[in-house]
Amino acid sequence: MTDSATNENEGTIYLQKGASLTISGKGRLIINPNKLMAINGTEGTSLTVNDEANIIIGSTLSTTGGIYLRKSITFNDATFGYVAEKGTHHAIDSEGDIKIIKGKYNIKSGNGKGIQSEKNLYIGEENGNDSDLSLSITTSNEGIEAMGITLYSGNVEIFAEQDGINAASPGDECGENAPRCSGNCVCYIKIQGGKLYLTSGEDGLDANGDIFISGGKVLVFAASESEDQPIDQDGILSITGGSIIAAGSSKMQGGVSAQTNQTAKIYSGSIKAEDVLLVTDSKGTEILNQKAPKAAGYIYLNHIYSFTLKINDAEVTLSEPTQSQQPGQGGQGDPNFSDGMGPGPMSSDGNHPGPGGPNFSDGMGPGPMSSDGNPQKTGEEEEEEDGSSFLGFSKILFVILVFFCN
Repeated sequence: MTDSATNENEGTIYLQKGASLTISGKGRLIINPNKLMAINGTEGTSLTVNDEANIIIGSTLSTTGGIYLRKSITFNDATFGYVAEKGTHHAIDSEGDIKIIKGKYNIKSGNGKGIQSEKNLYIGEENGNDSDLSLSITTSNEGIEAMGITLYSGNVEIFAEQDGINAASPGDECGENAPRCSGNCVCYIKIQGGKLYLTSGEDGLDANGDIFISGGKVLVFAASESEDQPIDQDGILSITGGSIIAAGSSKMQGGVSAQTNQTAKIYSGSIKAEDVLLVTDSKGTEILNQKAPKAAGYIYLNHIYSFTLKINDAEVTLSEPTQSQQPGQGGQGDPNFSDGMGPGPMSSDGNHPGPGGPNFSDGMGPGPMSSDGNPQKTGEEEEEEDGSSFLGFSKILFVILVFFCN
């Protein structure tokens, strides 16, 4: 589907005030906007995607935006691909809540943000299976920004030029003349489960409020040459479960300051890109076993059991974090990263993966990209596409319900 509209405030699919769009079925919707948003709407508009619907937006040279709706966006289950490496728009954007529950999502948003919500973002589902959700943001200015961000479950990979995950408010939502994340606003990051792999050019996890980690597996490589933090919060950092490994620059002004009932250690020493990091706990479980994607001069480690760190097979000395060394002021079990959580080989600059983006070793990733930057079609998918429009071929089961409210 392409558009011929010239009003940049509209989109290929444009919803009037109060309209709701539902996309269901296992067919494929392909949108190649012409300098417009792919799916756009005015006040009170919302989108719901169900039943493994396949949505592909943009191409490698695209400069267009993805989805922007005012009320809410909910992906119950979908395969979603967005490519606009030359653009400045965001892939998924809403003034209301965004929920991404199940499916496979591969986002390349160029100089835009991968996902932005002016309210809250929910990823996965409580007590969900990580294998049900794969979210990969392989190019972005900021990976994710929302006022409140909750990770319940899933495999999440983020590569960002600036902050990886940023809990911040848009400003006016907090009340007239109120500072960001004050007044009516509560900004937070909550990680209750899932596997999060994050590489950023500035802060890794950044909250203009509090950060709560009670489960899951968190691996962060933040800026290697600045005072930005792998974990940075204006309020408290509470760690009561999960495994956290956060690496950053030796120039950090302080470090990680956490309220925790787990074992916390730091390593202050030089780490080069491609150094092999091996973290093993006292139960013999490998928490991490992979190459460093970039240089670092500081690592903060937090796990339920005691642990050791080896760099290139040589064990290094870990120390207790002091208040001044603790990630920035401003669920238990045996979580580990040795199951292929990492993104695989890095490019020569040590910051981003090579063309096509990372793929999970368990097949969770969206898979290789075709020459136009979109996910490659399988043989079965190519049989479905007979040259007619996406509404023409027999296997399509998309149901689009658009309700217009006066």
